[in-house]
Amino acid sequence: MELILPGALWPNPNATAFAPIESHPTLARWLGKSVRTPHARSYQEIVAERIGAPAHTTAELRWRGEALDRAGTNLPSLAESGTILCADPVHLYLARDHLVVTELGETAPQQEEAERLATELTALIRTEWPQATLVVVTPTRWYLTGIPSDACANTTFTPLAEASSRPYAEVLPHGAHARAWLRRMNEWQVFLANHPINRAREQQGLPPINALWLWGNHSVTPPNSAKPRSQPLHVFVNDDADPILLGWLAAQRIPFTCHRTWPAASACRPDLVILDALAEAARRLDWHAWQRALSNVETHWFSRFPRPPRAIHLAATRASITATPVWWRRFAKPLSLELLNRCCA
Repeated sequence: MELILPGALWPNPNATAFAPIESHPTLARWLGKSVRTPHARSYQEIVAERIGAPAHTTAELRWRGEALDRAGTNLPSLAESGTILCADPVHLYLARDHLVVTELGETAPQQEEAERLATELTALIRTEWPQATLVVVTPTRWYLTGIPSDACANTTFTPLAEASSRPYAEVLPHGAHARAWLRRMNEWQVFLANHPINRAREQQGLPPINALWLWGNHSVTPPNSAKPRSQPLHVFVNDDADPILLGWLAAQRIPFTCHRTWPAASACRPDLVILDALAEAARRLDWHAWQRALSNVETHWFSRFPRPPRAIHLAATRASITATPVWWRRFAKPLSLELLNRCCA
């Protein structure tokens, strides 16, 4: 069994006191008994090596995963939705002399507020594209559907996972239609900035939802990603897994089940476990949320594994470390994620 942990490597290698051994004793014990190998590859590339690269765009995979994750939700089929972009609400804040992109996380709006914003913004978008619609699946996951296919042609949007906590000017769209998209994004920002919901949020001390982050018209992995050495027979994922991952597994026709904790009573035993509970907090640099997620994963997953994984892939946005347990390190001291982060920086 292999284990993949996106978000396990903290983005700042110089951070201290953020992951004491007490918060993840089982994982620290596994890491101490392993040989660690750093790689210049992303979480998505690691997954592609195990299950293969899908033909769909990232937005299509996430849309497909939403339907799987939210049984009973009447999402249109991909064929009915036309070209799809992820259009996630974000907060832009001024840091010194530049704007920074920030995911909303725990400050997300209520579902009713999100739907009201999307409905009123859809009316503005339809002045250009009468068939377009903003679809709100969760308060932080929105989609722009029904846009012409040529509107996104030869235009690259930065994935939110890469744009999060980075300067706005560095992650803007580029390509053939970038100027038109920047104009639209600016118009939508003006609309959102003046909306009563955002004025109320500011009065409550909450960050305003002052932009939509457009992305997802790209493949989930680079075109030259390695082919899988052998596809897993069954995969376990956490019950709040990213719908991109769920859609990806479904597109590759790989059986998977979602669990809140390691299912000790299950007759099925996976050969791959993917736990992405740390990823969002790591992207947002939310130290406390990341620590809580690490403690939960340790309690509900690591401490209940029947045996150590034969390989552990710890991933960040553009880098990863593979830890492989070896017999001759069986007496080695535990190694915390904090010390691992510092040693491999």
